[in-house]
Amino acid sequence: MLDPAIEEKIRNIIQEATPEAFIIEIALHQSKRSILSILVDTDEGISLPDITRLSRKISRYLDESGDLEITYTLEVSSPGVGSPLKLHRQYLKNVGRSLKVTLNDGKETEGKLIFADESLIRLEVAPKKKNKKETTGAEEDPSQIEIPFVEIKQAKVLVSFK
Repeated sequence: MLDPAIEEKIRNIIQEATPEAFIIEIALHQSKRSILSILVDTDEGISLPDITRLSRKISRYLDESGDLEITYTLEVSSPGVGSPLKLHRQYLKNVGRSLKVTLNDGKETEGKLIFADESLIRLEVAPKKKNKKETTGAEEDPSQIEIPFVEIKQAKVLVSFK
């Protein structure tokens, strides 16, 4: 586990260097080759030059301070496509995109994220297909469902290749 004082210093470096950035996760994965992984983003998407600059500043701090007394590899990146959404801010950033949401009870649903606030998200989901006997000839409109954040185990943005 990363010392809270070191984590706080890293948070301050990121905030000072790139005020629009938000931290998704700081994690120290210890093994034979320990990795200090820092995931950052902005509401518009973080640029490679910003990530490079942050990586250099954090590396300089860690090298000069000697606070991290283990051999490690530093990885500063943005969350990759398909990474789970972890922060409320990420949901706001992804309004208009399709999500796959796994609930705490294991049920899954997919739909277009059309709204997010502090307590819930709203998805537009395709109607369930009726069997041939029930077909009326008219397509149903997409429906909307609301999912409280407390019921979400995991949510990922779906990537479509068109």
